[in-house]
Amino acid sequence: MVDPDPGAKRAVARELNQNGVRTVTGSFWRGSLVGRILKNENYVGNIVYNRESCKLRGKRVSNPPDLWVRSEGCVEPIVDLDVFLKAKKITEERRVDLTEEEMLARLRRTLIKRGRLSPTIINATVGLPSARTYIYHFGTLRNAYRLIGYTSRRTLDYFDSRQTWADQLAKLAPQVAAKIEKLGERVVAYSTNASM
Repeated sequence: MVDPDPGAKRAVARELNQNGVRTVTGSFWRGSLVGRILKNENYVGNIVYNRESCKLRGKRVSNPPDLWVRSEGCVEPIVDLDVFLKAKKITEERRVDLTEEEMLARLRRTLIKRGRLSPTIINATVGLPSARTYIYHFGTLRNAYRLIGYTSRRTLDYFDSRQTWADQLAKLAPQVAAKIEKLGERVVAYSTNASM
């Protein structure tokens, strides 16, 4: 499944960060976190168990929905069910199934149309998976480019390692903010990271 419009979730995350709203852990919002919240039934009072499982020291695996254990209405909802279902419907309508071959074909067509590729071009092209999705499927953006016969004039090292640095920032930012607030200063979170 590919979300052809990850920019909407990033825009929500950016606005929350700019308004100084933090996550429950005190960290900055990211588009991926907004996406997870939109799918989380806990907010409408349901708890779903066994979505994932892991044998001792084994790899965590996602279980199919028929193995999930659902408990409905067991906690007080904080989001109206109708609002949640509307958001779910919009998300499902935007998602499309693409094979890796189709992902590469769309990337190749974008290259032909634009004459070059970049993470910005990829993320702005309607119907094209996000640059992060290409990294997830092909290991690196450079590898996806290689598979369609494109060599970028720019190095992509910065983009390949950007998520690692964003994760590190998400861990460190709340600690730094807490220390600054302890000194009596006010902290306002702003994000310029495109992945947020």
